[in-house]
Order: sequence, then structure tokens, then C-alpha cells
Amino acid sequence: MPFIAKDPTSTEPFSYTTTSDEDVVLSFDTTPLLAGAGAPTVPLAALARVVDNGTDVPVTLTDAPTIAGGNLIGQRLRNLTAGETYKLRITFLASGNRRAMTTYVVVVE
Repeated sequence: MPFIAKDPTSTEPFSYTTTSDEDVVLSFDTTPLLAGAGAPTVPLAALARVVDNGTDVPVTLTDAPTIAGGNLIGQRLRNLTAGETYKLRITFLASGNRRAMTTYVVVVE
């Protein structure tokens, strides 16, 4: 199972191409956003299928996001549909109870 990390300094959505039978964990290093103060807490993840009319259709995630190594937030994705594009949004609390977010775009071949 691939463990794919997003560059935390990028402001663009991270794009990853996978296959429908692949089990993948996408991770996000929160260190630059924390500015040396504390660790991320209360991670939340939302997955949506992107449709042609520009509306995102929510998809149920089977796994909750996890925090590993202190500052890495990971989300496991499985059973995605071939030919579809998804958006994964991960939000968390940073120092000072400030909410931060990152977005992944996942293309399934």
C-alpha cells in the first residue's frame, strides 16, 4: 500500500493517480503550519467524487484520519471507482485552536 506525502509548502491541490483496486494512504506533514508550536489535533477528512456539473458528491470514508509521528496526518482510501476523480480534504486544529486545511485530488484509472 503506497504512503504518499504532500509537499506542505505547496498551495496547489496535490494530484495522485491510482487504480480502483489500490489501497493508498495519503499523508500531510503539518510541521510548517504549526510553526514549532504543538502538534495537530482533531483531524477530520471529507471525500467527494467530482462530477461534470461542478458539484462534489460526498463519499463515505471507511477509515478515520490518523496522526502519526507527531505531525503527519494520514487518510486511507480504498474501493474507489475506476474512471472517477475525487477530492480529499483534510482539516485539523493547529496551535491556538486555529483550523487548517489541505486538499488532494485523486484520479482513479
